[in-house]
Amino acid sequence: MKLLVVTAVCLLVSTDAFLFGCACPPRPTLCDGYVAPKPYYPIAPKPYYPEPPKPYYPEPPKPYYPEPPKPYYPEPPKPYYPESPKPYYRVSPPPYYAASPG
Repeated sequence: MKLLVVTAVCLLVSTDAFLFGCACPPRPTLCDGYVAPKPYYPIAPKPYYPEPPKPYYPEPPKPYYPEPPKPYYPEPPKPYYPESPKPYYRVSPPPYYAASPG
């Protein structure tokens, strides 16, 4: 689709130039398939500056303060409550209902 639009515009421009005359010299366009070369400017290499070495400052030793001993409070013993035995109830079978004559 884009190619059709570009082709149509190129044909229109070239037709106008042909019919009405163009005083300026023909410039290369994308329609001719010619791409003007870009001028080449060599990029100067960047000078190499090595990073200066960083000064080494050793960390001063940290003062050692031992942790104060924590007071020891033994946990009070937990009371022991054994589970009481569950009473045994004999489960009686469900009542049997005879089928009623009917």
